[in-house]
Amino acid sequence: ALPSSLVISAGAFGPDVGLDAEPTSLPPKHPVPQADIDGYELVGQGICVDTHRQRYEEWYLPGEKSQALVYKDWDVRQCSCPECKSVCDALAVCMGFGYYCCPEGDKCEGGGAVLFSQGNRPDVDPPAGFSTMGPRGFPTSGSNFHGTGPIASVFEDNDPHRLCYRKLDSTEIAAKADEGTADKDGETTTSSSTTVGIAIALPTPLPPATIPGIPEPPVYVVPPLGYQFVGQGICVDEHDERFEEWYLQGSKAQALVYDDWNINLCRCPECQETCDSVPECIGYGYSCCPRGDKCEGGGAVFFSRGTRPATQPPGHFSIVGPRGFATAGETFAGADRVDHSVVSHQGVSHRFCFRKLDESTTFPMFTPVPPIQIVLPSWVPPTIAGATTPPSQATTEKPIDDVGNKVVEYDLVGHGWCLDAQGEKLEEWYLPATKSEAIIFKDDNLGSCHCPECHAACDRFATCLGFYLYCCPYGEKCVGGAAIFFGKGRRPDLPPPGNFSLEGPSGGPTSGEGFKGSGPITKVKGDGDDIYAFCFRKAELPSEMPPRDIKMGSYYEPHTMQGTIKTIEASWSACAKRCTNTDGCKTWGFWPDGGCHLQDNNTKLVQAECPKEKPFCESLGVLSGTRRTILNLAARAIDEHPVGDGSQGDGVWSIESTIEKAADLRGVAVMIFLLVIAGVCLYVYAQADWSKHRKKKRLIRNANMRKKAELDNSMAGDSDEEEDDDDSESSSSEHAPLSHKVP
Repeated sequence: ALPSSLVISAGAFGPDVGLDAEPTSLPPKHPVPQADIDGYELVGQGICVDTHRQRYEEWYLPGEKSQALVYKDWDVRQCSCPECKSVCDALAVCMGFGYYCCPEGDKCEGGGAVLFSQGNRPDVDPPAGFSTMGPRGFPTSGSNFHGTGPIASVFEDNDPHRLCYRKLDSTEIAAKADEGTADKDGETTTSSSTTVGIAIALPTPLPPATIPGIPEPPVYVVPPLGYQFVGQGICVDEHDERFEEWYLQGSKAQALVYDDWNINLCRCPECQETCDSVPECIGYGYSCCPRGDKCEGGGAVFFSRGTRPATQPPGHFSIVGPRGFATAGETFAGADRVDHSVVSHQGVSHRFCFRKLDESTTFPMFTPVPPIQIVLPSWVPPTIAGATTPPSQATTEKPIDDVGNKVVEYDLVGHGWCLDAQGEKLEEWYLPATKSEAIIFKDDNLGSCHCPECHAACDRFATCLGFYLYCCPYGEKCVGGAAIFFGKGRRPDLPPPGNFSLEGPSGGPTSGEGFKGSGPITKVKGDGDDIYAFCFRKAELPSEMPPRDIKMGSYYEPHTMQGTIKTIEASWSACAKRCTNTDGCKTWGFWPDGGCHLQDNNTKLVQAECPKEKPFCESLGVLSGTRRTILNLAARAIDEHPVGDGSQGDGVWSIESTIEKAADLRGVAVMIFLLVIAGVCLYVYAQADWSKHRKKKRLIRNANMRKKAELDNSMAGDSDEEEDDDDSESSSSEHAPLSHKVP
């Protein structure tokens, strides 16, 4: 159990520093940095590592949880992490701590960490403010954290914003105390007001291509044709003003991530191509990241103030910077050309600035510029005891979630409500802001606003097109909220997961007559100037969108029919085709991990249910269908009517076209069936009418026959009387009845 002293609250670190209160005072503007803190020794400027250059397990403290990690007036010596020291003081297994500082108002992700040898991190919840999860969800223990024993050195040395402190043991503390006493007795110290320490490098502008004091190995930068390498840092004009820009996320440019710690591999071809194609562009810059490291890379193309094109940026470029920051406005007053670069809070080694040349420069427009040598901090590949090779870096292009699936990426479309190409609204599931704390931001930090529930829900459903969120500042009257979107008729027919709802704000609808959009998301409603509204679309939609008759979030039980096993398929259509080719298969289920299960007739369809602690479980993403829903029609369409982009005969099978053709065939079949029924009804009616007519004729005929018989009988009686009266005329009277005819 943690000691009671680790219950952190306001004022826990002295009268001047707290988690919930503003510091009552700040250090002097330019104090002499102290080499050591009471009980700790400053190892250096960088990430703490052991003798084998391995990192330690940690508890992470986000920068927004510690006001002392933000400094003003670009004076990094104001920065400290009293929370880190307090936690490390209370734990005997703590090896030390490190922290990363940020200048006030700059784009920076600071933070602190208390460090533990591998396997020694306490298996309890961290104290208030600290977390077992690093920035943007990165791990803080595991295969990349093998550090053991005392902190020996730092990696990425000479970073002025990152400090590493080693915890001293009792022997070292006693020795330092003895040294202090000896110094006092020998009067070797200066005055009580003077602090002996090391000088910490400050972020000051350096001449282009000149970074002294950093050892080998070198990095050679060869500028592209038409560009001049300015230096390592942020591109600025002659007055140190930044330029307006189009921003490119690091996740959208694979070349910004380099392997094997070889920064020579880093570049930004997208930046160069865009700057080449836009006459107003005056240069570009980019920041590189080693694969697997906690790093936020990116690129940008630059424009003088007021000259940035008003059109939509090309490709994956955006008018919104990292975490929603601006890319134009009052703080982007740079004009004319890129003059030089300034060292940022992120150091100099991974950021590069290039100026676009024109005829007015002293360099020929299309003449290669000689290579410029840039030196970087030296680094030795890490080794693990007992291992023959260094640990491999991550090889996946996208991060992996907790169930082994690639995390879905999203592109920012703009600031406003999401619409499709025709400007139509999309069906949705709505999430009130009261159900998501992350939509509310504090301290005017809009960059902290996000919607993890939207990510999780939209990731799970193949038909989800993207999501929207509206952020609200804490304490203000604001109706925030979020929504995930589906094309018309493609919203899953099941209860919304988590805290999502079928009702919009104030009980409004989320589907129906006013929601005709089919997707994909291409634009936003209005002028797109509401900075609190964000519209994101899936960067990659499925190549085969599930048809409407396939069930999402439901599966058949039992999962697997006798005689079959689970297989891994590339898509739901491959799983469905497997069912078609398997005797006895009646239904199938395709799971998010690629698993394909086949079932026979002895099954029932059940709805996926997630536990409360994990409302967006992988079962929500399961797709289920029958043998007849699509596969027979698809096979016939492939054999008889190959279709592609709405045309016949190109030999490409399109699922959507097949579905439409199937709908047409079903319509024809229904029409034929109705005609047959109508014909049968007419035939039965005609037969009944004919029978009635025949019966009437028969009755009339029978009546006539009866009347004739009665008349015949009456005539026969009259003849007998005449025969009695006149026997002499008997011969003629015998024939008398024959002379009478029935009228």
